[in-house]
Amino acid sequence: MECTSCPEDFWSNLQRDDCVPKRTEFLSYHEPLGICLATASLLGTCICTFVLGIFICHRSTPMVRANNAELSFLLLLSLKLCFLCSLLFIGRPQLWTCQ
Repeated sequence: MECTSCPEDFWSNLQRDDCVPKRTEFLSYHEPLGICLATASLLGTCICTFVLGIFICHRSTPMVRANNAELSFLLLLSLKLCFLCSLLFIGRPQLWTCQ
């Protein structure tokens, strides 16, 4: 019996005499875990946006100026982008999300 390795997108079957295509498994927006992750991500983004709006409205007050307003704005914006980044991992894998 001669053994050949399967291509990258294939598995060997139980008898190890044929290659079968791999099934793509991914987290869907319709699964409970996908719904929870998307909800937490959007909730965190909304909270960051709300706090950032408060900081921008009151940027001339001593409390915001004492907390280094520019750094706080940058940190809140970065945190908002981190929350939104988790949405990339939900749904069918695309070429631009996997590379």
